[in-house]
Amino acid sequence: MKIKQIKLINFRNLENVELNFINNINIIIGGNGAGKTNILEAVYLNSLTKSFRANNDIELIKFNKDFLTIKTIIKENSYNEKVLYNIDKISKKIYLNSNKITKLSEYIGKYPVVISTPEDVLMIKTSPSNRRDVLNISICQFNKEYFKTLNEYNKLLKLRNDYLKRILVNSNSDMKYFEIITTKLIEKAIYIYIERNKYINSINSYLGSIFEHICLNKNLILKYSPNVDITEYDDENISKILQKKFKRDFNKEISLGMTISGPHRDDFNFYLDNKDMKFYSSEGQKKMAVISYKLAEMKLFQEQEDKKPIILLDDLFSELDIKNKNRLVKYIPEDMQVIITSNDLKGINKSIRDNAKIFKIKDSEVRVINNGRSN
Repeated sequence: MKIKQIKLINFRNLENVELNFINNINIIIGGNGAGKTNILEAVYLNSLTKSFRANNDIELIKFNKDFLTIKTIIKENSYNEKVLYNIDKISKKIYLNSNKITKLSEYIGKYPVVISTPEDVLMIKTSPSNRRDVLNISICQFNKEYFKTLNEYNKLLKLRNDYLKRILVNSNSDMKYFEIITTKLIEKAIYIYIERNKYINSINSYLGSIFEHICLNKNLILKYSPNVDITEYDDENISKILQKKFKRDFNKEISLGMTISGPHRDDFNFYLDNKDMKFYSSEGQKKMAVISYKLAEMKLFQEQEDKKPIILLDDLFSELDIKNKNRLVKYIPEDMQVIITSNDLKGINKSIRDNAKIFKIKDSEVRVINNGRSN
């Protein structure tokens, strides 16, 4: 899968730009605020239907405009597919080859992306909710059923929390209905726990060797910390654990008005030499750990799903020393499409520059300064 062309209309500061990418390395240079990252954001949105920066689609619409449009031509095997996004202040509409997308679960994962940004290091440093978001987005690209189940779980969770608040006010509330909600919530939770554990095990099968390749240290792993103590990841065992927890914590949950057990409270952490990197690692080690995670995700797509995701590297070269830059680029297969943003070309190896298609963005306009060599 390769993006051949993307056209943006009224997307953030970009009123009308078009980029025609080559199959391998593409570099977009420009000053701070020029709009480099906006282009990556549009590619990401095209794949996952949401931004990695904005919480609301309206934020993506250029100031003083009423709508935005993204038109993308994607080469899938030997066919060209066309994706059209129309977003206004009321709705978002997505079309694939002129057919309107009605179920996001059928679309997300069709055109996978792996993105790495300087802000990724916050995944280690900040709250469990941020790490869960990263984990959910990753799994959703691999597993359509996970996306569907996660949405159903969140709806049931809201229902259950609302009902807990109702029970606090009125002890005569319909408990049979509450038990039905809880049973359904447990069913969805079981699937989420099992898929998260499976995904993290798959990532760990690549993570150590990737980190060793880049940093010459192989003792990096991800540890999954589910909110409940799960010893065996099977339906019956997890069901018994959750039923027991909900029964034991019933009065506490009523007083809090919220569900305190379940995958919505999970966490996962990076461990280097058996130490939690949140507390025992340098900034440089944190950055390389997260980059290694993204490369492991790339390998998972490539080897287990037989897909080639688009690799998006946002201002990453400014964050790395020369050795790590070269190791990173060498690790990405030559037949994979990469889009890199950078303030300038100074930190980019000459052999990479010579083969890349290079775009320069200035005053919201894009021009090509090197055509590159496409595979």
